[in-house]
Amino acid sequence: MKLYSTFPAHFVSYTPLITAKLCNSPVEQIYCPPDSELAKSEEMIARKGIWNFPLMETADGKVFSQSVAVATYIAREAGRTDLFGSNAFEEAQIDQFNCISQASIFPLSYKIGLTTFGWIQDPAVHAAAVKDVKDVMQKLNKALDGKEYLVGGHLTLADITVFVACFMTMELALDAGFRKAMPHFSAWYERITKVPEVVKVCGHLKLPAKGLKPASK
Repeated sequence: MKLYSTFPAHFVSYTPLITAKLCNSPVEQIYCPPDSELAKSEEMIARKGIWNFPLMETADGKVFSQSVAVATYIAREAGRTDLFGSNAFEEAQIDQFNCISQASIFPLSYKIGLTTFGWIQDPAVHAAAVKDVKDVMQKLNKALDGKEYLVGGHLTLADITVFVACFMTMELALDAGFRKAMPHFSAWYERITKVPEVVKVCGHLKLPAKGLKPASK
């Protein structure tokens, strides 16, 4: 299997990469920066089609996209049914959190990254994204009350997708005071950072005492 992404630290690829580590699945990483000859080649344009990175190419040459779909494929190919829940209700819960991660958290984290690093210089966009993502995390804090993991009492794909979606926000924008006010969510996040397969992909993470300010003109 081959996983195409734009560059090594592009966190949108972390979900399939962590899943591959959990499944002991060999995945060849191929980096395809936007301005590279590979990205502009007819072969890559044809392979990519209308989809966005990360892009998975299976052993028989089939291609598809979206990080959660890629992670799901890797886990199912490896027979890791434990990552999908033990019954229909748990499977639905995992689907629920996967949708929340991609529709509600990831777009906000992406805006926070863009504004913090200066690709978008608009403090108002940053502030709005931080406010909205805090609202989602407060809901996650309630969902995690009395739980170590989001679904089923053990690590599932839901934990991986939500963790990766929260990654940029937690590492850049949220201070220690806000994390203290969300004890269940914060304990869960730090628990996931210590999973060996997460460390192999993301490194040893240290949360900031204060959030970084957005770039401004």
